[in-house]
Amino acid sequence: CSYILAKTCGGPSLQPFVVKIEKVPRQKKKVSGIQELVVEVHGFTLTLRRGESRTVMVNSISHRLPATLNHGKVHLYHHGMGVHLETDFGLLVHYDLFNH
Repeated sequence: CSYILAKTCGGPSLQPFVVKIEKVPRQKKKVSGIQELVVEVHGFTLTLRRGESRTVMVNSISHRLPATLNHGKVHLYHHGMGVHLETDFGLLVHYDLFNH
């Protein structure tokens, strides 16, 4: 199942973005787990996958972390057991790659 967690709604002065997750059933557990997190921002589709702590998919191309995109408008880097994604307009997303 796919879910939209957050997206811009409003005026033209706001930078558009979408944050989505893909959930899958977990074996032997009664809850589903987040398999991947997708952020669409600044013309990029950024995909972080569970258990893949060293890479991010940028428009379907694998990049090693840390990564800086679009002349510093988007930064992705390790933070604890996960990855932080930060943008120039203040969006901050943390994805825990193992405990979600």
